[in-house]
Amino acid sequence: MYQAKNVCPESANLEHFFDGLNTLKQEEADTCERLLTLPECTHSLKQFNGSDGFIIEFYRFFWNAIGQIMVDTEL
Repeated sequence: MYQAKNVCPESANLEHFFDGLNTLKQEEADTCERLLTLPECTHSLKQFNGSDGFIIEFYRFFWNAIGQIMVDTEL
């Protein structure tokens, strides 16, 4: 079940992979493509239960100092 398999995107196995999936409306797609806001990131930080290299407590403790900088930084 958890073995790696080489799957070619052009194979018949993937021919109908996306059939039946809902697509985003243009307004929803535009929302996904815009920059994040400070309130959105603050809300996510409060809900966050994981790690991305730094411990979450670091972000929570320093959020008032670094939040706007992180939102304004484009990667």
